[in-house]
Amino acid sequence: MNDKQSLSLATPELLSFFDGDEIIRTHSEQTPKAAEATAEANIENHAPLAFEGNNSNGLLLVFAHSGKTGIQDTDRPLLERLVENPAALHKKLSDCAILNLAQTPADWDSILRDIQPKQIICWDSLPTGLTLAEKYKTEIHHGVKVVWSDSIAQLEADAKLKVPLWNELKKHFL
Repeated sequence: MNDKQSLSLATPELLSFFDGDEIIRTHSEQTPKAAEATAEANIENHAPLAFEGNNSNGLLLVFAHSGKTGIQDTDRPLLERLVENPAALHKKLSDCAILNLAQTPADWDSILRDIQPKQIICWDSLPTGLTLAEKYKTEIHHGVKVVWSDSIAQLEADAKLKVPLWNELKKHFL
């Protein structure tokens, strides 16, 4: 038995015997059952993330802009062409989850817990706790395919940016 195992087997009474009246706790003041109860209470008290769409197709679209909604009116035509076109993703935009990080700050763990996406397209913004190496390269994090793109306004302004996004979506999202 190594030192770590022997410490984990030590009871408060045994530690008290060796250290006098003072009991030393190595990791936490909570017992494992108390820590588990605290974690469950934190989950129960957590307010779920607010997002648009009915989230039935597993695709999450992440934005960060000052508008009140997840999709700005100027972005909607390109998104509809990309998401709803049978030659593209062939999904209904209303079936996607749409999250505006500027209005609803969200971290990666909250997204996984509350939205449970299968695929994510991040439009020029990444949730806290998610790091991607480069734009237009699909990565898999916790079983979720994620691609990071320039903003829709940038795609509309520079048609060359649409090509790498389209290539990634064809390879990994269709």
